[in-house]
Amino acid sequence: MSHNVEQPNNPRIPSAIQVPEGNEFKFLLYALGLNVYVCNTTTPEWVFTRAIDTTLINDITKKEMFITKYEVAEHFFLDKPVNGGSAIWKSLVPGDTSFVITVLAADTLSPDGTDNIDWLLLNVTATGGHGAFADNTYILRVNTQKGIPPPASECETDGDEIRSDFLVEYWFYR
Repeated sequence: MSHNVEQPNNPRIPSAIQVPEGNEFKFLLYALGLNVYVCNTTTPEWVFTRAIDTTLINDITKKEMFITKYEVAEHFFLDKPVNGGSAIWKSLVPGDTSFVITVLAADTLSPDGTDNIDWLLLNVTATGGHGAFADNTYILRVNTQKGIPPPASECETDGDEIRSDFLVEYWFYR
């Protein structure tokens, strides 16, 4: 899997989601997808249920960006957690059979404003296969764009579902 192997110079990583010492940056991938929220009128609020149609690429400078020929991985949620984790990244690169499963370790508001989903520190609970994801220990979700639900005041019918697109960076560590 060809990917960005140089850690971006980003001094804005909040202390709440710092990767523990002893782990090293491995690569970064860009993800485009949809967050799905369901209206709960009891609270009332939009509740995150899953991310769908999330694909990852390794070079955001290409004009076409998120088209099938540039996709290197997919991200989705497992129905049954593995060691407590249910978020999975799986390689789509021929010959790379690797995957990584994570659980939320910490989160913080996006420093880029409340119109963007939170930044996350994800702890790896399982890996498998052979390839890029096989030795990961942590993943950071940073530089998020969009992906939030509408205001709670728009949650009027219990069970209504909305989809909110997002663009994020995932930084993988080993």
